[in-house]
Amino acid sequence: MEFIKTLYHFSNHEFDLIEIKRLDLNDDAPIEDRLHWLLYSKKSKKKDIDHPQRLIKLNFQSMSKDDQYQFRQFNNASLKFSPSSAHLSWNNQNIQLESTKEPFSNELVDALLHFFNK
Repeated sequence: MEFIKTLYHFSNHEFDLIEIKRLDLNDDAPIEDRLHWLLYSKKSKKKDIDHPQRLIKLNFQSMSKDDQYQFRQFNNASLKFSPSSAHLSWNNQNIQLESTKEPFSNELVDALLHFFNK
């Protein structure tokens, strides 16, 4: 997928959390169109009540950092992360994830292509 660049990728047995930058948009496009934090549920199906979508956009509000961690606040979640791990609070869940360089699964690629209408 040459139209995106992965900035961060965290994963566990149930979720992938990624920040991606769109490369197919001009630099003057709104930042919310160019940068996306996306949470992908590896286990959910469309019929699931708790997770009706497999790929969920986290709506960015603010960011900060200290000596050890970076922080992101979203409308629907909060994230604390380092280069090696991440802790996401989302949907009344506390999700621990590890940084990964593994390629995206075919299912995640399909979900991204659908999300970006590619």
